[in-house]
This record gives sequence, structure tokens and C-alpha cells, in this order.
Amino acid sequence: MNVLITRFATLVILSISFSGFAQKEPKNILFIAGPPSHGWNQHEFPAGCELLAQCLNQSNLGIDANVSLGWPEDDRLLENAQTIVLYSDGNEEHVAKGKADALNDLLSKGVNFAILHFAIETGASELDAFLSRAIGAYFELDWSVNPVWTLEDATIAQHSVTRGVAFESIEDEWYYHLRFPTTGENVTSLLSAHPPENSLGKDGPRSGNPDVRSALRNRIPQTLAWIKSEPNQSRGFGFTGGHYHYNWNDEAQRKLVLNGIAWTAGIVIPANGIESKIAPIVKHQSIEHAIALGDLDDLKRYIANDPETLNRPGRGSYTPLHQAILRKKKALATSLLQQGADPNIPTKSKQTALHIAISRSDLESAKAVLQAGADLSLKDGSGWTPLHLAAAKNKLELAKFLLDSGADPKLLSEAGGTPLHEASVSGSSDIIQLLLNRGVDPKIVSKTGKTALDHAIEFKNQAAIELLETQL
Repeated sequence: MNVLITRFATLVILSISFSGFAQKEPKNILFIAGPPSHGWNQHEFPAGCELLAQCLNQSNLGIDANVSLGWPEDDRLLENAQTIVLYSDGNEEHVAKGKADALNDLLSKGVNFAILHFAIETGASELDAFLSRAIGAYFELDWSVNPVWTLEDATIAQHSVTRGVAFESIEDEWYYHLRFPTTGENVTSLLSAHPPENSLGKDGPRSGNPDVRSALRNRIPQTLAWIKSEPNQSRGFGFTGGHYHYNWNDEAQRKLVLNGIAWTAGIVIPANGIESKIAPIVKHQSIEHAIALGDLDDLKRYIANDPETLNRPGRGSYTPLHQAILRKKKALATSLLQQGADPNIPTKSKQTALHIAISRSDLESAKAVLQAGADLSLKDGSGWTPLHLAAAKNKLELAKFLLDSGADPKLLSEAGGTPLHEASVSGSSDIIQLLLNRGVDPKIVSKTGKTALDHAIEFKNQAAIELLETQL
């Protein structure tokens, strides 16, 4: 008898032990993405959904997130989802156009919903009614507005969805003054702000109206993210940002949306929110574009994604460093050098970063590239060292800097000329005197058989003639 009891007790203990190790079924989250629209980096719904799904799958919170490009043909994907996320254009291009009955059926079965950006504007009364039930709000023409403005001084409510969220400043197409048909404890504003009055345009379906103007004048906070929750009913999450794809770089935005989506599926949000790491998303279409606009952050993103970009020649055979100096983007040039940009890489015309800095009269960049190891003896396509170039362009301050930094004033060009030969063409008496004081021999004859004085006479540089004649 004791043996039987012992065996039974052992089986019970083992059963309890193994049940403790049994893994819970993952929460299925289905993203339904509309096709990309607008211009570069705007309304990139498939890419945005893939990014968010990947972050959720890597969160170790027991989530199985998948993306459907367009409405899924297999209804089982919908039926197996704990949460469905809609991220698409609105109105005629809404990813759920004509699917109000299916959505309401899923909602009645306990499926949760998260609706992002333009998907909150359905343009159809039956879909608006669904959004009211699912997330508690929708975009209404001649009531709501969709301007691009910079969110600052945001108010963030205390809730598990806002754990770890700390917004600073972020520009987006933040929709606001939404229609909230139901109010009370079932709808909670998570992120709100006071949009500037100049974010409104003239009165129009989406640009402005008397009601929204009154709301701003009266300092009524505008909700930008919210949740809907009622006992024993589905959960909903709404977010009006997400126009610009590169804004997913922003940790606060990313975390708020990840938290919100996971919360709808019943996930317990960690104390500091859902942590995620992503490859930097570039803002501009090319690194050249980022440099032209002086966007240091985007420049860093390009290099972080592909370190070889740092010294890779691009348009016109110019490296990023060449381009930054050429466009006088000094902060970018400094950053590139700090990241290890090579100052001695030549363009097709054999110009180095130092040659370009001299051509652009950029003493600060010249100092930076020299400190980074620029070679003072390298010659450009004209056969000139940086000092020859400074002399030819009559750049006195730069010539003095190069000489003080160790440039050899006696080094000859490919044509056998000294820096004095180049200065004698159109240089001032100051630069002629500087070179003479630094030991340049005015009697040197170039490969063309001419002295510096010969050049001065040929080009009628009277100031140079007078100085050079005294040296004979």
C-alpha cells in the first residue's frame, strides 16, 4: 500500500513539475499593411509593420507577430490573432475598405485592435462605427485635422503602456481633434499636447475649422495616442503619428507603439517598457542629400549602416568628407574625421580634402584635416601642392597657416614651379612677400623656362613685379 501511495505521490509531483515548465502559447499579433504611398520615407506601411513586428518578436515576451501585405486571403490568420494592427492609407485606399462586417465579427469574438496613423481616417460611416467600438475614436472631416507639426512638451499619462516612454521633440503629421464618440473611464488619453495654432491652415476638410481653432485657443489638450478598455471586452489602441518612416528611430515613439500593441494582446508590459534595437533608418534618399542639408544625425545613420561609406567615393568621385568640405558643412566634416575619414583620398582630379578646403577658403576645415593627418606634399591634377594652390588663389591666411604647419615652400610643382611662380600671376604683394620671407628662391626657372618675375610681367601683376625685381 505504501509503495502505491508513494508512486501516486511521485506521479502527482512530476505532473505538477512538468506543468510548471510547460510553455504558454505565444500571443499572435497580425499586422495588416497597406501599400506604401506618398514620397520617400513617408507612408512606408509595409516597412513600418515589418519593423514593429520584428521588435515584438525579439522582445522575449511570448509574441508571434506576422505581417500581411494587404487584407489576408486566409481567414485563419485573422481568427488566430489576439490583436490586429491596421497601418495603411485611409479613405478609398484603406486596407480594410469594405471589411466592416468582418472587423465587427472579429471584435465580437474578442480580437483586439491597434490602429495607426492614416488608418484612423476611413471615409466610411460603417468603418468609423467600427473604430468607435474598437479604439474609441476616429478622424472626422471638418472636425479633425492632419497637419505636420513638432510635438514638444508632451503630456504622458501614467499607465503600463507608457512605461519607459519619454518624448522630447519630434516632427510628424500628428492628427488631432479626433472624434471621440464615447468618453469616460473606457477611453484613456496616453499622449497629448497643445499643438501650435499655426499648425492649422485655412478652413478645409482636414486643414482647419472653427471647432478646432476654439479648442486650441482654450488650451484643450489634444490626444495623439490613447487606449480603450472595458471589463470583459476587447482592448484598443490608437496612435496618430507614423507618417515619416524614419521617426521609428525615435525610441519614445517606437516604445509607446510597441507597448500599446502588446498591451492590447494582454502582454504584461515590463517596468521600463518594451526595449528594442533597430538598424538606423536613414531620413534622406542618399548620403549626398544628407550632407547637402547638413543633417549630421542622418550622416551618422548612413555610416552606421555601412561603415565602408565613410571613405567611399560617391557622386563626382567625392567622398563624404570631400562633399562636407565642399559644401562648408564644418560640423559634418569634423564628425567624419572623428569617425576616421581619410583626408588623403584624392578625387579623380587628384584633389584631397586639404585642396578642397583651400579652394573653399575654409581655414577651419583645413586645420581639421591637417590635424587628422593630411599630407602637405600631395599634388592635385594641376600638379600643385596645397601651398601652390593657396598661392595661386591669393589666399594669404591659408598660405601662412600651411607654412606654419610645415609645408615646404621650396617644393616644386609638376611643372617645376615654386609657390612663388603661382602667386606671381595675380597674388598680392603680401603673399609674394610671405613666400620670399619663407625662403622661396625667385631665381628658380620652371620647366617652361620662366621665373616668377617672368610670370608677373606676362600677367601684368605690378605689385609682384616691383617686389621680385628687387630680388635680382
